[in-house]
Amino acid sequence: MSEYLNKKAVLEWLDDRRYKSPWIESFRDRLESGAFDADESEGTWKATSEFAFQLNDQLEAEVQRLRAALDGIRQYLMLIPNKTVSEQRTIEICNEALSTSTGAQQVREPVRWFAEQMEEKLRANDHKPHWSIAHPDYLIHRLFQEANELWRAMEGELTADEVIKEAADVANFAMMIADNARRINAPEKGGEGE
Repeated sequence: MSEYLNKKAVLEWLDDRRYKSPWIESFRDRLESGAFDADESEGTWKATSEFAFQLNDQLEAEVQRLRAALDGIRQYLMLIPNKTVSEQRTIEICNEALSTSTGAQQVREPVRWFAEQMEEKLRANDHKPHWSIAHPDYLIHRLFQEANELWRAMEGELTADEVIKEAADVANFAMMIADNARRINAPEKGGEGE
């Protein structure tokens, strides 16, 4: 099956249908408007993700700098003999702040790198329908197909790059299943457009 559809052929096929429903007309309007067209600016998504990762690194570095400064204050206060109530309370506040999660958890480098591989494969398939509308049986079937392709890639004479791409396919289908499960279990949100 082709990964791409001919937009003109689909529009002609819709014109040939005898039954015209509001849904078909709405779909036709959206198709003509380009709502389903893939973003053809290849560098856009990559630049955005690279910027996000750089920003995350900068924020993590700043958090670590501030934590080190706070730890220095705490250690200095610990050296004071006969602490006042204020000094003791400041040490407690420092301890609390240093014992909690930073919120900006550092992603392991292999996980970050592999997420980039997954995103690259997803972007290459953005023209396909979103996984949120896929049946769970279809997604698990595709996961097994991709796992089989990965196994064959590892058994064959394929390059490491080809094995990486197959592994990203497997991971993407697992992510799709998990994302759909998360959406199903998420509490209902009020508002339109969600």
